[in-house]
Amino acid sequence: SKGRQNDFAVAVLKAMIDRMSQYGREGMSMHDPLAVGAVIDPTLVTTECYRVDVETRGELTRGETVADRRNWEKPERCAKVALGVDSDRFIQLFVNRLKGK
Repeated sequence: SKGRQNDFAVAVLKAMIDRMSQYGREGMSMHDPLAVGAVIDPTLVTTECYRVDVETRGELTRGETVADRRNWEKPERCAKVALGVDSDRFIQLFVNRLKGK
């Protein structure tokens, strides 16, 4: 045992992976851990600056974020949108953090 937090993280990840396997999927997407990883090491992701809005009126898309990828002009404010990830380095960072390194 590496501690309560580690044991909790391992249990949650195992349950999520097991759940995905019920649907015939191997592994899982790790959006939230990747966001934390990108804060720790911004070089894990490649980003581009886009104008991003939240859809508030759509029946099927309400609450979704919509990125305008047309770079006709640089927006005054923009969101750095991750378009790529160095997945091997991210997994290494993630596992090392769980191990307490």
